[in-house]
Amino acid sequence: MIRVPRGDAILLVGGDEPARRRLAALLQGAGYACSVAPAPLEASAMLARERFSLVVCRLGAPSAEDLDRYEDALAQDRDVATILLARRDEIDTADRLNAFGYLVEPVADGELLVYVACALRRRDVELENRAHRERMEEMVAQRTLALVDAVRRLERSTDELRQLDADAQPRAGIRVLIVEDHEGVRKGIELLLRDEGFDVVGTAGEAAQAETLIARRRPQVAVIDINLPGEGGIDLTRRLLAQAGAPRVLLYTGSEDEGTLSAAIEVGAAGLASKAAPPGELAQAIRDVARGLDYFDPRLDSLLARSKSGAVLTPRERQVLDMLASGLNGEQIAAELVLSPETVRTHLTNAMNKLAVRTRVHAVTEALRRREISL
Repeated sequence: MIRVPRGDAILLVGGDEPARRRLAALLQGAGYACSVAPAPLEASAMLARERFSLVVCRLGAPSAEDLDRYEDALAQDRDVATILLARRDEIDTADRLNAFGYLVEPVADGELLVYVACALRRRDVELENRAHRERMEEMVAQRTLALVDAVRRLERSTDELRQLDADAQPRAGIRVLIVEDHEGVRKGIELLLRDEGFDVVGTAGEAAQAETLIARRRPQVAVIDINLPGEGGIDLTRRLLAQAGAPRVLLYTGSEDEGTLSAAIEVGAAGLASKAAPPGELAQAIRDVARGLDYFDPRLDSLLARSKSGAVLTPRERQVLDMLASGLNGEQIAAELVLSPETVRTHLTNAMNKLAVRTRVHAVTEALRRREISL
């Protein structure tokens, strides 16, 4: 859906004066507020004192010095979106300037307005995502304080509770083993489950220790964090379920990555619980799984549905396009995924071929349209 203009401020940089006037008139006619800067030096000063939503750069045939000046100017405001108008393919320049995309002139008015709308929409989404991350960090901080309090309560418990040996005679409660690498979270879950009447037969902070404990203590349900250090929870689950007498596995996650959630389902886990759920829901999920039922947190329904919607891209191709849509360039994606830039380019090329598009911007747009990725 094309974004409805809301009077966003756009700065036009470079090009000759008649071209800037024509472009300004086009954008003003579409409802945008426009300012112009003849060159990057003037743009840098304007970006330092005014707020803009988008910068449109007419590159022409830029020298290395020109690109340095453009890079310095855009560094004045990291929140501004950027579109390049160029005379030739400028994919590397677009990556360097972290631009939403580039258009090779001449460009039809309608195509330019669509690109402007898409760039502003992505900027809005990035700002919303940043605010969401800040809210999530605050929530994590609050829950951490709550977990610290739970740990203190556990430490104040009687010697009898602290010294219970998981190898002792089994109690009537469901036998549960917890695999979670964060000690505070692990102890908080242990206290919660003991209070709910479960028989916590052991806890582990990493996969190898967990496998040994599960073989020795035979829990009915293993609650396993997906994001364990080293070997992840999905790989641990796959190995456990290949063995005779394996426990029912409830994977526990704070991730909203569709590929990760899809892999969690495909590995054969009996359930998938969200860390964002209230504590009582985790207890009910364990009870359901122990009774032979499957449990999938309703908060993850929309993500799980998208992961099964007939996607044509591989999980890695979707991941690369998703990171590209979020504003990362090829080198940043390679660093985040611990891949070589050549491998990232291969994934992008494969995705572009599958989506029948010729540019990265078109690939992101088409993947969004097909719901292969989401903003």
